[in-house]
Amino acid sequence: MAAEPETKKVSPWKKLGSSSPVWEKDDLAEFFHWAKQGLGVLVGLLCGVLAVQGFAGFALFAAAAFFGTVTITRKLEAEEVYDSVFEAVQEGFMPGMFTFILVWALTYTGVHF
Repeated sequence: MAAEPETKKVSPWKKLGSSSPVWEKDDLAEFFHWAKQGLGVLVGLLCGVLAVQGFAGFALFAAAAFFGTVTITRKLEAEEVYDSVFEAVQEGFMPGMFTFILVWALTYTGVHF
């Protein structure tokens, strides 16, 4: 039996720096998952410091996640990987939302109480 050569998996973060990366669905899913985690931290800090309350905070995160995903998907020329833009938006949305709520609540409490 001949051993099959191992294909070295390239990190999605390294693909960002290459001139013409080939994106697979798993790579984009991992990228969007971690990007939305980071976005959740940033928007959570912003909402906590600015004392945003209620639905406005959730709407702000959802809008940032939607427009950020659409922009990144178009910039990476990865529209053909997903069947629709909304499929790309859903990747990592709920974990990002959890991170957002956690950081928002902790920052709001720490700054305003």
